[in-house]
Amino acid sequence: MGQKQGGRLKRSATVSIKLPQEVINVISDFPDQLLLITVGYGDLSNGSVALGNIRYSMKLADNKKTYPG
Repeated sequence: MGQKQGGRLKRSATVSIKLPQEVINVISDFPDQLLLITVGYGDLSNGSVALGNIRYSMKLADNKKTYPG
């Protein structure tokens, strides 16, 4: 769950990014480069990089729109 600060919601998430085969080939040729991609808190699994605890904030707007429903 996030915190509210200054009208913004602070959150964290795990993000998974599917890598093209060409990138996976480069990583297998240069495994030390994986550290640059995962920044120490990620993992490479099944052709995807999963980065955990990515922090972000958002501000929700009330734009007075109505939706049928």
